Amino acid sequence: MIRKIIVLLGLALAALAAEPEQFAWRAPVEGDLPADAPARIDLNAEVIRHTRPGFVDLRIFDDEGTETPYVIHSRRKWHVKGESFAYEVVDYGLEDGVETLVLKRPDEVTGVIDEVVIDTGARDFRRAVEVAASDDRERWTVIASDMVFDFTSRVNLRRTVLPVEPSSARFLRLKLHGAVEQPGTETINLQYKDLKLDIASLEAGVFRVNAVRGIIQRHKVEAITQRLRFDGVDRHTDSDGNTVLEPGRVNLPVERLVLEVETPFFYRRVEVQVKGQEGEDWRVAYSGWIYRIPGMPMAHLHLEPELDRALFLRLVIVNDDNPPLRIDAVKVEWLRRELLFIAEAGRHYSLYVGGHAVQSPRYETAWLLPYTAPSIERFPLVTAGRIVDNAGYRPELNFEWKGWMFGVVVVAVMILLAIWMYSVLRQERKVKGREGEAEEG
Repeated sequence: MIRKIIVLLGLALAALAAEPEQFAWRAPVEGDLPADAPARIDLNAEVIRHTRPGFVDLRIFDDEGTETPYVIHSRRKWHVKGESFAYEVVDYGLEDGVETLVLKRPDEVTGVIDEVVIDTGARDFRRAVEVAASDDRERWTVIASDMVFDFTSRVNLRRTVLPVEPSSARFLRLKLHGAVEQPGTETINLQYKDLKLDIASLEAGVFRVNAVRGIIQRHKVEAITQRLRFDGVDRHTDSDGNTVLEPGRVNLPVERLVLEVETPFFYRRVEVQVKGQEGEDWRVAYSGWIYRIPGMPMAHLHLEPELDRALFLRLVIVNDDNPPLRIDAVKVEWLRRELLFIAEAGRHYSLYVGGHAVQSPRYETAWLLPYTAPSIERFPLVTAGRIVDNAGYRPELNFEWKGWMFGVVVVAVMILLAIWMYSVLRQERKVKGREGEAEEG
């Protein structure tokens, strides 16, 4: 009986095993593979877009048709722990409407800053800021020229954190200008619902600096990203006057979206909407703001929805009563996915995708090759070639009948286990009955 159960379990596992003929497309692995050692495959956009969410239908087979276990890691952003400290104000001056603060970091604080935070409770202000660094208060190097502002009484827009060039200098000098130079004689208006905001005519506003803090970023690792640009995106205006951009079937992870906007100055809310298949209703997955404000050296043209996968994607730009933005393209960015596997000597490998009914595999490779950036980067990186049709593809060999077979085998195993347990219990009763009769005799 036990032998029958083992045989049936073997049949059940065989029913779930993948075969190359069950996948519609393949991509050869290109590059020099190590012998009997781990290797990495860069999963490019073409490969990802041919897979189902979660990579459930991605397999790697060698040239003998043997399925090879793997694990997929994303080159995710490492957790960034920012250490903050307050500068001491050692000098202050006011001349021709320009406030100058000279700041000194505490003697016990070391490290490189890459951000400066101006703590203030003020509202409705705008100030151009120049940040310079020095070790002796004689020779100054400008590490940032930017702008801080607050319009929160009218719109949800505030900025008091300034990125700066990395610096370990003992002293900082902040120059806060009371006015922001305007680019030429353009008329600069932002309209939000029924509020019309004329940036050019705004006063600098009452502004009091409570403290200035430096941020030392520790264990910061830049994310390795990939991107795909969508030109000629389908666009139209909905019944509410909003601009709708539809890149269509994207089928990619979406860590970040970048819009290429020609319009000089604007401030708009953008909804990121997704759906899983044709015919479904769109749902809002993320909402954020894009803007270009006079005096800011850089525009804010990106959104960070951080979606594991967006099959169908569209963006709704809320215009209110403003004219539509002039948008050239939409770029989708995601963290690079790398497939790690152990390559055997003398073998050639291909990625197979497009198995319509396969289930997600379960491999032990995740335990053997866990994600740590320094250790992973020592493994050779190879690439996936172009996706081609799998010449051996047999559509009839899908997993639907195998799933049915697996269910039947599992039921059969359960029935056999029940019969076996019943026979064991029955035999045990007979033995106890004989023992009882013997004692009475």
